[in-house]
Amino acid sequence: MRKIYSVRAFLTLCILAVSSLIGGMSAQAQKWVATEISELATGDVVVIVTSDRAMSNGNGTSKAPVATSVTFNTDKTEITGDVVDDLKWSIEVENGKYKFAKIGETTNYLYCTSTNNGVRVGTNTANTFLWDATTNKLKNVSTSRWIGVYNSQDWRCYTTTTGNIKETVTKFFKYIIEEGAAPEFSVSLVSYK
Repeated sequence: MRKIYSVRAFLTLCILAVSSLIGGMSAQAQKWVATEISELATGDVVVIVTSDRAMSNGNGTSKAPVATSVTFNTDKTEITGDVVDDLKWSIEVENGKYKFAKIGETTNYLYCTSTNNGVRVGTNTANTFLWDATTNKLKNVSTSRWIGVYNSQDWRCYTTTTGNIKETVTKFFKYIIEEGAAPEFSVSLVSYK
């Protein structure tokens, strides 16, 4: 009888050890897929990208968002590298208008100032955007300024699309969790005599 309990205890410990090593019984992979803005919904998490530069959300109200390099698959339909939280935005959609909040927050939004080329992240109310399909850029509703990457260094907003940000083509990469197959393992029983 003691041997049966020892074998059961051993098997239980093995299962617990294996399951803690693989993160439980189900595996999940992170994936960032190019998605049309019209297909995005409130609550989606996105990375905002032009060329190979993603918009950061880490500078707050003090500086323009940094244009951070990201890597893609060959077709540029997926981001293949790691995506840090400073590049993730939660989206709110209402009547064809968009707001982008810093991931995990409900008060700090992407916004544009009207007195200079300032794009910032904070509590300013100039935080609603329209999608301009003609220029493939976000246009701020309050300031009538388009957002784009300036000189591969940071994101700015301008009253025209033909100058400093003319090469910007904005795309959105949506966060998708893929459910992987549960890992399989077996334990062979050994008989003791």
